[in-house]
Amino acid sequence: MDKIRVGLFVDDLHQPAWVCRIIEDINTGSYGEIKLVVKNEAVPGHKSWIQKFGDKFNLYLHYRRL
Repeated sequence: MDKIRVGLFVDDLHQPAWVCRIIEDINTGSYGEIKLVVKNEAVPGHKSWIQKFGDKFNLYLHYRRL
């Protein structure tokens, strides 16, 4: 039977002990394996273009209600 492939999205590569134990359980178990780790490098407070557009669209909707 194939193992479940697991991906992790983390803010930092240093994780609490309980998270490390879960990751170790996944890797040593017969049911899953870590295949991908993505580190979040987003700048705090920075909005993507989609978020900026959403803000402008919401303002437009409020304007239309007036």
